[in-house]
Amino acid sequence: MFHDLRYSLRALLKHRNFTVAALLTLALGIGINTSIFTLLYSVAFRPLPVKDADRVVNVYQILEGEFSRQVEGNVALLSYPEYLNYRDRVTGLSGLTASADAKLYLGGNNVERINGLMVSDNYFSVLGGGTALGRTFFDKECQSPLQCPVAILSHSFWQRRFGSDPSVIGTSITLNRARFTVLGVAAQEFRGAEMTTPDVWVPLTMQPALMPERKLLDVANCSWLNVLGRLKDNVSVTQTQAEMQLVAAQMDQDFPGRKTTVDVRPGSYLNSPEVRDEGLPVAILVMAAVGLVLLIACANVSNLMLARAAARRKEIAVRLALGASRSRLIRLLLTESLLLAVLGGLIGLLLAVSLPPVLLSVIPEAGLDVDFTPNATVFAYMFLISLVTGVAFGLAPAIQSTKPNLTDALKSTKSTATKSRISAPRLRNLLVIGQVAVSLVLLIGAGLLVRGLQRARSTDLGFDQKNVVVMSLDLTTQGYDEARAATLYTQLSERLKASPAIKSVSLAQVAPFSGRIETTIDIENGGSSLAVGANGVSADYFQTLGVPLRRGRAFTDEDVRSGESPAVISQAMATRFWSNSDPVGKRFKDHDGAWHEIIGVVADISSRDVGKLDGPLFYTPVSAAKSTGLSFVLRTNENVAASVSAIREASRSLDKDAFVSVAPLEENVRRMLEPARMSAWFSGTVSLLALLIAATGIYGMLSYHVVERTSEIGIRMALGAQRRNVLLLIIRDGMKLTAIGAAIGVAAAFALTKVLSSLLVGIEGTDVFTFIAVSTGALAVALVACYIPARRATKVNPLVALRSE
Repeated sequence: MFHDLRYSLRALLKHRNFTVAALLTLALGIGINTSIFTLLYSVAFRPLPVKDADRVVNVYQILEGEFSRQVEGNVALLSYPEYLNYRDRVTGLSGLTASADAKLYLGGNNVERINGLMVSDNYFSVLGGGTALGRTFFDKECQSPLQCPVAILSHSFWQRRFGSDPSVIGTSITLNRARFTVLGVAAQEFRGAEMTTPDVWVPLTMQPALMPERKLLDVANCSWLNVLGRLKDNVSVTQTQAEMQLVAAQMDQDFPGRKTTVDVRPGSYLNSPEVRDEGLPVAILVMAAVGLVLLIACANVSNLMLARAAARRKEIAVRLALGASRSRLIRLLLTESLLLAVLGGLIGLLLAVSLPPVLLSVIPEAGLDVDFTPNATVFAYMFLISLVTGVAFGLAPAIQSTKPNLTDALKSTKSTATKSRISAPRLRNLLVIGQVAVSLVLLIGAGLLVRGLQRARSTDLGFDQKNVVVMSLDLTTQGYDEARAATLYTQLSERLKASPAIKSVSLAQVAPFSGRIETTIDIENGGSSLAVGANGVSADYFQTLGVPLRRGRAFTDEDVRSGESPAVISQAMATRFWSNSDPVGKRFKDHDGAWHEIIGVVADISSRDVGKLDGPLFYTPVSAAKSTGLSFVLRTNENVAASVSAIREASRSLDKDAFVSVAPLEENVRRMLEPARMSAWFSGTVSLLALLIAATGIYGMLSYHVVERTSEIGIRMALGAQRRNVLLLIIRDGMKLTAIGAAIGVAAAFALTKVLSSLLVGIEGTDVFTFIAVSTGALAVALVACYIPARRATKVNPLVALRSE
């Protein structure tokens, strides 16, 4: 083995052009694969950044039956009473802690939205977290609801907001209008068990003060708590799960008809049901994409190896003639391939270290505190994929090159080399076709994402979004009851209408691109339980947005004040349910049993998904004096920035401690398109890299093809062939393979567009323009790759070519 390695290394150093080309190709393929694996591994499998992480487990439940709280059959979070039962009755755990995200607003001169986490009092002791200043919660210190208004600051938040002031310990801060005493500052290295480090940790038992609209501590049938446990020494995950299952069975007796299955897993980020359900399909697509890039790289290097094997045909023939076995030669050639792959993997590791931060930098406001440093697992993956890659691109050339015709191979003339089948042109051609096909699949997928994003950005929303500002106040988490909220809405609405910076003021239950309400209706004398969208709006909502009225009339102030509930419907709803008649005057009943008479029809708009009309939707009137949880939709003058300042000032004049979110509607649209932008950026980068590797493969194949046919080209030119004829001959050979690969790629891409359908915005997966444009672009790149070696073929000197023969 050592002899083979030494010989292979000498051979690679001797043929430096081949070695450099192969190493760069493999480094790109393996490096990108390892980079993506590092990202996914860090989120899905890397142990949590806590003390003795291998002993930490996630605990979930799978519920079935009547009391399954709408999560039946899925991995779900726990309720507080369930957590207490497990905590107090399971002996295989040294500790069990619970946590839940909290939407917190830090009061002061500038009210700030911060990341909060409500935790049980044993959170820091279970996870092994210490402090830089002060102390953490004592176990069983915060057992009673509302009796422990204390907080622990994260180290980064302490530095940013409090300027690393050590005197912050013992001072009071305001969170959601409730006063909390700062108990400590977490150690710099402690980030907890979340992908984004919380700014503040507060006791779980303070939930009623932080979320007054929901009292969750006493609700037994509600999934809202993430639960982590620490295994005792010599206790396995299986043993703990079995013990917890017994406790679950006893709890099920309180809910006849419910069956609970406990799910205990080694602790990691992706164990979270929400993250797993949303992230797993995307992770599979990403790994498939970079896997295809590696496949193209393997095909490319395999083509280089076939070409090099043809040049070594006489050496191999001599070895066989002297008695070397074919298996021995295959082992030697495979050793060279594996060495090449491992060296390429080591170079690719540099890419794997530097690429994850670059990928994360394109995700705005990601705020991820996950460790993406390669570790032993990443190194093992890189080494394994290098070995697999080495076998993948080296096996076929090794087998093909060790079965030459010894009589022809031992001859020294180039004519015999030309006649030999050792170069395996058919295999090389198949590899080129495969590279083109796979790269075109990636390119079409990226093209659909990019074109969809461009179309969504330029699509007509059905209303004028310019100079429209959305303002929302999260009053429920700030202690407002319905009466106080209604008063604030009314007063704020009057002040905004009086502002010279505001042209129009309206209210909506759901502002454009801020969410959606889905419901069902029963049409009078018609179908029942029909799914539609809904929204509550004020009288001037359609005027503010500039939504055209198609039929009937819009709401008036009298409609809002009367307490009646007329409805304005979208054109899509009118077309769907009353296509053969005028819907004005018709009635329908909503999910709550209230009847609505249709008074008008407005144009279809896109206010929920960019690039896609809302579909059947009805609007009902709302009033600032009778509703809570509303958003202001405002049309401002041309100076939007000054208008935003005026809006904030109007709000602060009524309640200086209220957190107000004010943003131009165009910013909401941009935020909605962010996932599509990231998908387009990533897929475009990967597919262009794949095309570059494929084009390099075409170039390399034709370059060797020209060398192989030098004598033939010389004879053609000696017999009168023009340079143009030789140029077209070589280009035709290359473009014929490219066209076959393109046809296969287009067919495969057409079959796979359903996989991308959930990621596309503003475009269908079978968009003909994208297929034609991408295919044409790929063929143009291939034409350039063919032209360069073809042009070199036209410079063959017939006399030199024939003399060498």
